[in-house]
Amino acid sequence: MPTSLSSANRDLNLLYPKFAARVQLSLADCHAAGYQIEVFEAFRSPERQEFLYAQGRTTPGPIVTKARAWESAHCLGLAVDIASHADGKWSW
Repeated sequence: MPTSLSSANRDLNLLYPKFAARVQLSLADCHAAGYQIEVFEAFRSPERQEFLYAQGRTTPGPIVTKARAWESAHCLGLAVDIASHADGKWSW
């Protein structure tokens, strides 16, 4: 689990097992094809989801989600955010 609400959780072991297996297979296929992508965020606690929902509304920063706690598949372990990750930098 992330150490704070501001930290993304990338642990695929916290996802629904069948979904996690599909994510791993998809990542392996992408890596084999030469794409430098990784899971940016996997499971989110309801507290983390509310933290992200507040961003751009009641806390500084851009809005990053429309979903409140339990409205996101992340809270159920059924969603991942995937992004390009090369040379230690994330790119959307």
